[in-house]
Amino acid sequence: MLKILIFLFLDVLAFSGVLISTLPFLIHEYGGNILLITIIFGSFSFFQFFTSPFWGSLSDRFGRKPLIVLNCFAEILANLILAISGSLLMIFLSRIIAGLFKNNVSVGTA
Repeated sequence: MLKILIFLFLDVLAFSGVLISTLPFLIHEYGGNILLITIIFGSFSFFQFFTSPFWGSLSDRFGRKPLIVLNCFAEILANLILAISGSLLMIFLSRIIAGLFKNNVSVGTA
């Protein structure tokens, strides 16, 4: 259980520390304004809000470990898309994928 809690802490820390502080500058660099920054950040929260109960129930059915591994691979994919993004649409897509799969807290605590 302690390993899962440490992982969840590091997962939340990586998201809140690095991405939150740099993503607005990246969006602005591609020509985005305050409205687009808000929409892109909000899309992550929107999809995470609606998929968290789904991932929690899957965790009860299949166990934590397989879902945490799946979510980690999906987060890696989302971050790779963000890293190679050349447009606002790719950034938006990466944040939607991250929102759909970044539910390790609900999986780890279900």
